[in-house]
Amino acid sequence: MSKKFNPTNDRIRSLPANDKSSSSTELEVTDTELTGLKCLSGKSGNKRFLLRYTFNGRKRSINLGRFPDIDVAAARKAIRSYRAMLAKGRDPKGEQEVQQQIPTVSEFFWHTFLPLQKKHKKTWKSDIERFKLHIEPLIGHLRYTDLKTTHVQQIQLKLNEPTKDRPAYANATCNRVLAVLKSMGQFAVRFDIVPVNEAMKIKLLKEDNVRTRFLDAGKMKALIREALAYKRTPKSMRLSPFRRSGTRNSEMLNGIEEPYRAVSVTTDGFLTNAPLNRIRMDGPACQYFRELYRHIDTQGEDILEKKSRLSDYRGQNSLAGYSS
Repeated sequence: MSKKFNPTNDRIRSLPANDKSSSSTELEVTDTELTGLKCLSGKSGNKRFLLRYTFNGRKRSINLGRFPDIDVAAARKAIRSYRAMLAKGRDPKGEQEVQQQIPTVSEFFWHTFLPLQKKHKKTWKSDIERFKLHIEPLIGHLRYTDLKTTHVQQIQLKLNEPTKDRPAYANATCNRVLAVLKSMGQFAVRFDIVPVNEAMKIKLLKEDNVRTRFLDAGKMKALIREALAYKRTPKSMRLSPFRRSGTRNSEMLNGIEEPYRAVSVTTDGFLTNAPLNRIRMDGPACQYFRELYRHIDTQGEDILEKKSRLSDYRGQNSLAGYSS
């Protein structure tokens, strides 16, 4: 048969298998209408399309796909696209090889990002959970260079919308997932995998799940009774809730005598210009805490201590940190 013809899907379908006694692996026929398009038929009858071309004096080829997964029209469309690249002095095969070396989002996370996080971040296990549950199923298959802002936005929207199986995730949860993508993007830019961190274009959601409720004195007393009754609980675990309780903090803040004041308050303590002897600690929560503390340390009495001293306080933003 002729090795050159104008292919149609029916002609490709009827193309015979390569002779089993042939020294060549595949029978190759050429499209007479479009230069470079080849159809190869193997000895088992499987058929595929191929582009053959020359670039800078070097013979090159690109596999377009198997027939009928890709038909004649799709093969010709791909050939025209590649020939347009050649007309601009670009090597389609070379660019394809470079693209194949770019990791997918999943490959980058597991082989590059995660090993680095394990060295520098204590909560790297949480990043694994967020990635496996919320990110990998949606965009893990993408080459990192194919990741666009719209993909990141869709993840955020999906998390923030309820489904029939679950309510909408809290804004804080959505932000933690987005933070993983932002961090991954920073490393991808640093390693010259992508020029731009697409995740940075998406804003974090306003978090509205901040703790606003504290234990009152009655509930604090009940909590202490339960802690004392549970003898197997380690001492440090018994003490921890009360060290960080809002009731005790609020009592002490209200106990700051005039003209002194509190400048900043956190779960670890507060910044004030008052000396220790000008802060009253005779409220019910403080007394209950002392009662508990004496069960742990018979010599324990003081429940407030000076952590450090600022020599020059000038101001702060909403998330301030201090050092002496």
